[in-house]
This record gives sequence, structure tokens and C-alpha cells, in this order.
Amino acid sequence: MSVPGLQGYPSILKQQEQLIGKLLCPFNTLGGREHKAMKHFYCLQYKRKGYAVLVISFFLLLFLVSACTQQKAGHIKPVGKAGIQKDVDPAEAFALIKKSRNNPDFVILDVRTPDEFKEVRIDGAVNLDYYLDNFQQELDKLDKNKTYVVYCRTGRRSGDTFDIMKRLGFKEAYHVIGGIKRWIANDLPVVRK
Repeated sequence: MSVPGLQGYPSILKQQEQLIGKLLCPFNTLGGREHKAMKHFYCLQYKRKGYAVLVISFFLLLFLVSACTQQKAGHIKPVGKAGIQKDVDPAEAFALIKKSRNNPDFVILDVRTPDEFKEVRIDGAVNLDYYLDNFQQELDKLDKNKTYVVYCRTGRRSGDTFDIMKRLGFKEAYHVIGGIKRWIANDLPVVRK
């Protein structure tokens, strides 16, 4: 019985066997009768190892491909449609903060280290250290229905945080471009030690 599309398969296997034998047998280049027995024995051993290597490589490749297509355990998946997410300059952020100062559903989130936070911060900000091992889990615990203004020192950490917040489905979040450095450069008010 012949299976359509597989007629050339035995010849492909034969070619692979010959190639593996040539690659893995160190005695293929040796000649003479004195090496014939040794050559035959070792070449068979190398061919067997070659098949084992080929099979192991195949399963390793299969494992890697399947692992790459699955989500990592700690990977954050989108929860739902996010609302408003916007990059804002410090002046826009300051206007938002002034407008929402007495709103309990408005949070100024500083993602710098506690030492940076103690040194200088925007008045009313709360600190969540970006470098915590469980930062993403802590961020996920925050109320996603509140409005957040997120900043750091220069905008890199808060930019990463802002992207995570989008994926987590935060309703409304604003990222301060340039961080507190740009905020200070624009002569906006801060709290110092």
C-alpha cells in the first residue's frame, strides 16, 4: 500500500543516514585493511549516537516551540478593555492633579525607590517601588476603576508601569513624560525632605 505524498520518504531517510554516517564517523577518511574492522565498529556506534542525537534534538526543538507559544507563568494578560491611557506633559499632569485634588478616586503614583520618594515628590503621591520583586502583582492589586497619574525620575520606569497598567485594564491612567526631572524643570511644586 502506498501513501500519497510519502513515496520519496524512504530515500530521504537513506540520504540522512548517509549524511549522519559521514559526519559522525571519524574513520571515513581512513583507508587500508588495518582499519576496516575498527572503522566498521566505530562507524556503527557513531551512527547509533547520531540517530539518538537526531531524536533528542527533535524532541528538544518540539519542546522549545511549544514553550514559546504558551504564556509565561508570570506574564500579564489583558483583563479587559482599558479606558483612557494617555502620555501627558508635566503641565497637563499638574492641571489634572489640581482639578482632582479632593477626589478619593484619584491617585498620584510614584514608582521610584523609597529613597528617591523621600528626597523629592509630587504632593499627595503614593509610592510603589518599581524594583520590587512582586511589583506587577502589587500593581495588579490596585483599584483599576480609579484614575492614576504615574511618574518616576525620568519617565522610563513610569513608562513601563503605564504599559503594564494598560495590559491590566486600568480604567484611566496618565503617564507624566520626563518624570519628576521635567516636572521640576517646569517649576511645578514639589515636596522635599
